Amino acid sequence: MPTPPTPRVNGQPTTLHTLTHSELAHSPLLEPLCNLINAAFQSTHGAPYVPSTFVRFHNTTHMLAEIKTTSTVYVLTQNERILGSITDEPYDDPSNAHDEHCAEPASADFHPDVPLDEGEGVDRRVLRLLVTDPTIHRQGIGSFLVDVLDAGMVRRAKEKHATHVLCVLTTLKEVNGAYYERRGWKLVNARLMPAGYLDSSVPMTIATMVKRVEL
Repeated sequence: MPTPPTPRVNGQPTTLHTLTHSELAHSPLLEPLCNLINAAFQSTHGAPYVPSTFVRFHNTTHMLAEIKTTSTVYVLTQNERILGSITDEPYDDPSNAHDEHCAEPASADFHPDVPLDEGEGVDRRVLRLLVTDPTIHRQGIGSFLVDVLDAGMVRRAKEKHATHVLCVLTTLKEVNGAYYERRGWKLVNARLMPAGYLDSSVPMTIATMVKRVEL
């Protein structure tokens, strides 16, 4: 599965950046990416789910603490503007454990914790932090980033001589569940959180979803 060509957005070319955790930490993309994640989160996860004052990441230090050191971060840009990003993590890396000293306590609720295929030949991955510029619609940015993630997972799995990939994610079912279902993920666990969780005014469902990709 080759990496797809970068899309043209509003008729103009774009550039894909592939960054390790360390590279992101020293990249000029770090702060604008943090700002985009906060803007995108408020755009898609606003009332009634979280109040308008909710901030996904308080600063870049907070963001880097949640992005594991073994992650690969893909960032799509156009000139100096970030259009979207997606993060790929190994599922069974020890650093995936929640660190209460680094991240918000609620982030532990969104850490994928589900029994996955324990058979031979499986490579387990985690999709995190898929975001797109909320001012740009129907340009295929999200789909492109998911395709990039899939291509990267397949490439790594083949290098390990795996036979298939299992990619797991957690998300708010009411907000993003249908989108990920259309992209091939299946719901494997749903946890209903009461009103008041994250200061929400309504109950919401934390969904764990898995996609299997054969090589």
